[in-house]
Amino acid sequence: MKQLTNADVDAIRDVIDNGGTHIMTIDADDMRMSDDVVHALGDTIKTGFEMRPTSVIYDDASATEILAKAEGFTAVPVRVYRAGGKVIYKQLDDGSFETTITR
Repeated sequence: MKQLTNADVDAIRDVIDNGGTHIMTIDADDMRMSDDVVHALGDTIKTGFEMRPTSVIYDDASATEILAKAEGFTAVPVRVYRAGGKVIYKQLDDGSFETTITR
């Protein structure tokens, strides 16, 4: 599980609060996907794709519960999408993922 650095946390907060872009790398373990999903993504897995979280994150009580249990990068998409941003993932040659966070 990707442990966020203080620099990542600060940069992500800045994107959420002020807009902009932050690019970071997360481990392949943080992007567990079934073979069906990998197949459906096709070439976009290497060029960039978006995996929007479930709409339940927009319910305040549910989001609070999710964030209370989230570790590492898991909370980032919830916070970013609730703020109107998005996260684009692109698999790198070593299997990790370049993650572009924007708002």
